[in-house]
Amino acid sequence: MTINSLLDILDALRNGVDPRTGESFRKSESCLGEPEVRRSLNRFIKTLAVPSDPSAIDISDKLILDTCTSLRELGYAPCVSQLAKIFIGSRSIADHSLKGLVAYNKYRGVFTRDLIHTHLMGFHRRFPEVLPELPQGNKRTADQPWKEIDFFRATAFDKLDEAKADELKKAVLALGLRKEGDRLPGYMHTARETYPRSFEPWVRDEQALLIEAMCYSNDLECLAGIFGRSARSLENMGQRLIFESKRKQGVA
Repeated sequence: MTINSLLDILDALRNGVDPRTGESFRKSESCLGEPEVRRSLNRFIKTLAVPSDPSAIDISDKLILDTCTSLRELGYAPCVSQLAKIFIGSRSIADHSLKGLVAYNKYRGVFTRDLIHTHLMGFHRRFPEVLPELPQGNKRTADQPWKEIDFFRATAFDKLDEAKADELKKAVLALGLRKEGDRLPGYMHTARETYPRSFEPWVRDEQALLIEAMCYSNDLECLAGIFGRSARSLENMGQRLIFESKRKQGVA
């Protein structure tokens, strides 16, 4: 018996049809009416339907490239395992900006993570400079020395009163948006539902406002509400600004 033949039989049972006779029956009058049996049957069908041949996976190079580009814009350094988590919609992903990506959760229930990982490894072998196999933790710190700045990981403080927070928020809003309109990709629109300034370039005036805000607070959640950016974006820019300031003063 082939997998397709078995799937036909299982699908018939799921739809209340006797595969031997083609006659319909009431699922409520059989064990197929029991919730746990139905769930098990659906899981079995889904498992059989997933292709076992990596070459059968249809994930375009363009989608992989676009996802890598979007991750870098969000301050991430994409790698094979990270993309696999995004494609499968891993519950370990906490950053809401990642959930706005076109590729997020696109292949859950379509391909297994192992098959996706195998496919991405094939892409990595062809374009290692675009998609590394492993997270570049050590290299990232060497290439981005500001990552060692622990301002946001130090003892928390927040001296921002409501009046000052409103003043900063109004100043940020007055900057406007350079990237806007219907031509923005869908993932940007989705990300901006949570963080209105997602994917917006950091202009000098906004950097100056962030420096001012950091004199009052290192609470990333609080700052995110003022600047309309993700905590990761704020942390990355804040670290860079502190690092550059120390370097100019000869401290770093």
